[in-house]
Amino acid sequence: MYWAAVIYGDDDPHGVAADALVAQCCARLQRQGWRVAGLLQERVPRPGGGKPAMRLHDLGSGTRICISQDLGPHSHACSLNPAALAQASAVLRQALHEGADVVLTNRFGEQEACGAGFVAELVALAQAGVAVLTVAAQRHAPAWRHFTGGVGLELAPTPAALDGWCAQLLSPRERV
Repeated sequence: MYWAAVIYGDDDPHGVAADALVAQCCARLQRQGWRVAGLLQERVPRPGGGKPAMRLHDLGSGTRICISQDLGPHSHACSLNPAALAQASAVLRQALHEGADVVLTNRFGEQEACGAGFVAELVALAQAGVAVLTVAAQRHAPAWRHFTGGVGLELAPTPAALDGWCAQLLSPRERV
């Protein structure tokens, strides 16, 4: 299995720096000829304040899917939009169907830690031998270990860690 999660800590609120690092890695792989697909998370401030909107950037088509609901500037409730999450899961299934070399899933987060979210897509990609890269908060690292049966790598949020993963797992694989 080719599972890897960039694990970010409290010093990177919401994983914004980890997302930027993963985006750079994916762009570099694409420039090198790898078929990279999947979803990159973006946080977008809302006019008037409140929780930022969470959007997923489809690396293949360039479209953006808003996966959060605007619950108002004073809400602290979970704003995840399950219907939009289901729509985004189609991007991961399409990546599998099209034979991507590397698939990015925006997060191994609360939903995945509970067995929901993109769990089915993660399993299908890994079973097909597709390299899967995700981002996870430190608090979800134990769930990541459990989910992957201990074979999922945990990468530090550094360029060197991502470069090492790419070199170790992707260089022996054939590119089309």
